Order: sequence, then structure tokens, then C-alpha cells
Amino acid sequence: PSRPERFAGLKAFIKSVAPGVIMFFLAFVFVQTVELDLKREAFNADAAEKIKTFVDRLLGEEAATAPQSEIDATGIALGGFGGAAALPLLEVLERSDARRGASAVLGLGHAARVAPDLVCPTLGDAIADVTDAYVWTTQKGAAEAAGVAGCAAALPALQALRRDPPLDARDPDRQGNLNIALDKAIQRITAANARRRGWFERHFDW
Repeated sequence: PSRPERFAGLKAFIKSVAPGVIMFFLAFVFVQTVELDLKREAFNADAAEKIKTFVDRLLGEEAATAPQSEIDATGIALGGFGGAAALPLLEVLERSDARRGASAVLGLGHAARVAPDLVCPTLGDAIADVTDAYVWTTQKGAAEAAGVAGCAAALPALQALRRDPPLDARDPDRQGNLNIALDKAIQRITAANARRRGWFERHFDW
């Protein structure tokens, strides 16, 4: 056959198989998408169950007498879930004693390192506490976690709270305790910001 005839035959063949190929490709993409969604839902359900388990462990009666290292490990493990762990850890901090509260602060600091874009704004909101949802010790713990993680997003809230402490922390002892934590967090975040700027200046000639 001549070249035009060969091309005509090839064109006809492509037209005949193209719909089937396209449908196969679309079906493959659809199946993969469904499988991915199912895996994601299974992961989310599993993660939610684990988060609940860790929260119950921290708030349970056994944690009240457990070794500090054990409850610290639970707090850090919970923080490993990043943004999903921020509010549960704040709840633990709000409802627990000083020992378990310290574990929650460790967990929040770890969560902020794992997912800073999600956790640092949450910590900033808890520090600002415009809805009066938290007691002053929870705001203090959130400030400590933000400082450890170098949360620049929390800096305005820290500075505002330093200028205007919450009503339940205006006792001289409480306010002094809170101010120490706020000053330390502000110093840590400021130092972290300076290190970041120094890194960019060293690597980019701006």
C-alpha cells in the first residue's frame, strides 16, 4: 500500500482503539482514587482512635501516679500526630494537674515541630484566648510550647498577653510566673527568627 493508504489505515486503527484506551485509563484513575480515599479514611479513623487512646491515658487515673517519663512519652507520642493533636493536647493541659500538664506541653512542642503551619497558629489562638476558653495555666503552657518550637505565628499573641495578662493571672505570684514563661518564649522565638534570617542571608545574597 502507498504511504497515504498506510496513514489512513493507522488513523482508522487509532480511532477504533482510542475510546477503549481512554475508558481504560479513566477507569484505572477512578479505581486508584477510590483506593486512595479508602486508605485515607482508614488512616484517619485509625489515627483518631490512637489520639483518643493517648488522651484517655493522659487523663486517666493511672496517669496521676505513673512515672513522669511514662506520661511524658505519651504526650510526645500524641504530639506526633501534628495538627490533629493540638486541640486534644490543649484539652489535656486544661483539665490535668501540673505533672500531666507538663507532658501536654512537651506534646504540643513536638506537634508544633511536626506541623508548624497548623499547630503554631492554634497555639497563638490559645495564648490570645479571646473567648476566655482557657485558664491562665493553659495559656502559659501554650506559650512554653510555642517558645520551644520557635513559633513565629504565636509571637503577637505572646507580646499582647505580656502587656495585658488574663484576669485570673493578676495575682502577683501568678502574674510573675506567667511573665517568666512569656518572656522566655518571646526570647526563644526572637532568637529562632534571627537564626532563620541569618541562614537566608548566608545562603542568598539579598
